[in-house]
Amino acid sequence: MSNSRNRLGPSPDAAAVPLLAVTDLAVDFASTQGTVRAVDGVTLTIHSGETHGLVGESGCGKSTLSRAIMGLIAPSRGSIHLNGVDLTRMSRRAIRRERHRLQMVFQDNGAALDPRWLVGRSIAEALQTHGIGSAADRPSRVARILGDVGLPPEAAARYPRAFSGGQRQRIGIARALAVEPELILCDEPVSALDVSVQAQILNLLADLQDRRGIALLFISHDLSVVEHMSDRVSVMYGGRIVETAERRTFWLSPTHPYTRLLFASSPSLGRQRSGTASPPPADGAWDLHRTSASGDGCRFKARCRQAMPRCLTETPQLRLIGPGHHVACHVV
Repeated sequence: MSNSRNRLGPSPDAAAVPLLAVTDLAVDFASTQGTVRAVDGVTLTIHSGETHGLVGESGCGKSTLSRAIMGLIAPSRGSIHLNGVDLTRMSRRAIRRERHRLQMVFQDNGAALDPRWLVGRSIAEALQTHGIGSAADRPSRVARILGDVGLPPEAAARYPRAFSGGQRQRIGIARALAVEPELILCDEPVSALDVSVQAQILNLLADLQDRRGIALLFISHDLSVVEHMSDRVSVMYGGRIVETAERRTFWLSPTHPYTRLLFASSPSLGRQRSGTASPPPADGAWDLHRTSASGDGCRFKARCRQAMPRCLTETPQLRLIGPGHHVACHVV
């Protein structure tokens, strides 16, 4: 895997309508101890052709956010606009008509594929669902899509179990591409793969994006993978976005105490690369039960030695600290 993508990425006009606009989104789950807010007031935008990286440790709400955007989970509050249309206010029938614009690649696409169906049928079924092509030309479409992801046409006549993990991920990408989406949500798409296979899948996604102009929301807990893929990066902690910046700014000037802790915990990045001073220490291990998504104040307060009284009672909001750089922190 190369150190980074050799492109500057899109520079969207600030006045342009984003492809995806998530505003003040919240997702609640019922538990034996009451309501748990897994996503709390998330706002983010993605423009056409852009890769927006979303990083954070397990349990921070990344996957829940992606499933809410896909419509697999109902949000408790907020809006999700795709091409200016609010999906949260559309009927199920209307959403189905728009669904081809938005697709998802899962961590384990083997589990997302029906083991009883041939690969060709799984891809053709997506085409049929969205009324793309005729029954007669779908086999040739399937063969062409498989070729786009580096698989031979005869793969269509095999079952998912006949393929390796990396090959199944290529099949999942092919199924998502089949309906010609404008945005693909990639939820930890390489975390279950060997490092060498990870590089192949990441390079495939980057190449497909450059050729097709698809936007990506790329979700990962691995900063080095996000660095390789992203034009912009958002950091999520305790259900909230705590920092967002353009790629270069993010890697040169990580600012939120939690972001700097992520950098310090990633040996492949190193503090010398970031150009920052030593990150602030944090108390305790990354123990998720200590990071309650309820209550007042900063979600990171229990682990931040820089916390001050204001951090205990007042929830910090994202504020602009530089061009395209937003941070939710009272300290910085």
